[in-house]
Amino acid sequence: MSSSHPEGGRYKQIERKIAQLQSQGLTEGLTFEDQEVLKHRLVFIWREPETIPEATATKSRQSRARHFYRMVQDSSIYLFLAVVLVVPPTILTSRVFQPVLGQLIGIESDDEFRFQLNAKAQKFFESTAAEQGFATEIPYISFMGSMFSAPETRDIKLAYSLVSRDHVEMFFKEILQGVVTSQMWATEEAQGGNTTGCMTIFIPSNQSQDGSCNIMVDRTMLIQSIHKFKMTKLKLD
Repeated sequence: MSSSHPEGGRYKQIERKIAQLQSQGLTEGLTFEDQEVLKHRLVFIWREPETIPEATATKSRQSRARHFYRMVQDSSIYLFLAVVLVVPPTILTSRVFQPVLGQLIGIESDDEFRFQLNAKAQKFFESTAAEQGFATEIPYISFMGSMFSAPETRDIKLAYSLVSRDHVEMFFKEILQGVVTSQMWATEEAQGGNTTGCMTIFIPSNQSQDGSCNIMVDRTMLIQSIHKFKMTKLKLD
């Protein structure tokens, strides 16, 4: 990167933030200050805006800032996170910052900017998305899939549903037993701490829609539950 343009100071801040994340992202994760900034800016960037009268200058400025942030994200998720952390919307849309923006979105490779974030950082993004209502937004899902991509993808071949309403309570008792006997639970317990990621709640931005919950359960327990509760096999295309 070069700092020969008017906003070179801000450019240097982006460089420093990248360097910090590269050296500390996997061990220490996001600082408290980083988290506070992200709580305010990510909801602005990733959540679809509330209705604002078309003619207002506020909507125009916000729309431009949101568009510019997303352009950087399309260029590199690593630069995107650094930019979100050090460049406020008002600076991002200023004329003096446009040469910097042009360079950020014009990179051919982001190899030199790559870094990893730890599991605590991942949980921060997930909980913030759920609390602020952008967990189902495509830019958020895309970011999470790239930043925290799993080393291997599970090949889902079988799916079952339909439990008798009279047996729902009993079914969840079985699932609870499957949670505490799962591999994920055992791994987390060995690592210490008093929280688990076995349950992940997804809250849609549409307030009229139901949410969903993904639960990690011991495989053997799941198979037993399928037969015990006579669940129906679903067709997967």
